[in-house]
Amino acid sequence: MRAARTEDPAGAARRRGPAGARARSLALAPALVLLVLLGAGLAAGAGAAAAGAPAILAVRVVARAAEPGAPAASDAPLQARLDTRVDLYVLALVRAGAGGGGGRRGGTGKGGARRWVGPPELGTAVVRGKKVAVAPWDAAALGPAPRIRWARVEPRLDHEGAPGPTPGFSGYCNAMLGGPHHGKWLGLDRIAYFETPIAGADDRWTLAADAHPTEARGDVHGGLGTMRFAAALSADDGATWVSSPGAATVDRNGIRDEVTRVSYRETDDLAGWLTSLFNVPEVFGSVEAQAERYVGADCADVIVAAVRARGHRAVRYTFVDGLWKYTRPVAPELSLSADGRLAPVAPADARTAPALRWGADVRRGDLVPIRYDGPADAYGGRHWPHVGVLYRDASDPAGPAHGGPDGVLDGFDLLLHMTHPALAVEEL
Repeated sequence: MRAARTEDPAGAARRRGPAGARARSLALAPALVLLVLLGAGLAAGAGAAAAGAPAILAVRVVARAAEPGAPAASDAPLQARLDTRVDLYVLALVRAGAGGGGGRRGGTGKGGARRWVGPPELGTAVVRGKKVAVAPWDAAALGPAPRIRWARVEPRLDHEGAPGPTPGFSGYCNAMLGGPHHGKWLGLDRIAYFETPIAGADDRWTLAADAHPTEARGDVHGGLGTMRFAAALSADDGATWVSSPGAATVDRNGIRDEVTRVSYRETDDLAGWLTSLFNVPEVFGSVEAQAERYVGADCADVIVAAVRARGHRAVRYTFVDGLWKYTRPVAPELSLSADGRLAPVAPADARTAPALRWGADVRRGDLVPIRYDGPADAYGGRHWPHVGVLYRDASDPAGPAHGGPDGVLDGFDLLLHMTHPALAVEEL
């Protein structure tokens, strides 16, 4: 097949080949650069609020980038470069002198004026799209400062060994994965979430955000990617707790945007924006709402999500073959051998085509559609069942460059792609 250089991207139902499958053909496309040219764990306990304690009516976590000209702290999703500090703040909507009641809302809230309180340095914040004044906690009116707990809110990256919708595969699937019925719609899979208390953060109004996952085995991206946060407050010394939106704040597509999200990217190019989707689980056959909200995505949707987050909102979600209308070829169809060598598939091309050079022929951010050896109906007859993005020039660790850049496109170069259970960087 011919190679391509892109202008947009995609996702409906598709995914990487089975483990050990040998990539047979690749098409290369300088990705969407040309677009420019053309609360569970923290949930409140039951019980009545102490008499005279202020009623905490709601709790929100807001985030703000610590850089000149940054927008006001907000509970909307925040995108930042990894070298930008992001601060989290907890806010409480209170009504003074309103003890009684109980449950998650922390009291009946009768009597006294409602107001948002939080860190004294904040002044204002944006909550659910509206600018609100934020006053410091007034001990004279509200009593002693509240107790505060913080937590990370994360997805389980798959069904964790339990059977998923696709037989023999534990990953999230909205559509059938593999075989003659590859891509057949099954319905929205259910993504599970959990909360983990943040050590050393108790009773702090503000906290520095990061995207390091709780599980060390998943913390392999140097802080790049997506993380969500929740907080809970108690104004009666722990008798009752009121939590911000957290792990239980979900809809049919997955976790909702009310749960404060911070996404860190490496750089401002396509590959850099794609790194903001680390820690987002693979959902084969994902739908637009899932990819757009960084809930889950498949191989094509994750690329489109990055492109759209980068500002190219005209790009539409599609499947791998649908990406071609946003690309232009930059190399012939290539065959990848087991020893990492690439060669044109067509004999005529093989006689004349030189090695593809990084910077001249291919570059970081080029799209790489892939198909695999195997029966023609292994992926429902789809010509290109998988796609990734060129990430970095690398080489054979045993070769002259000792794994470093060698300037030549080969199987040792690094591909950024959605695989099981999440976005990963792997050798081509």
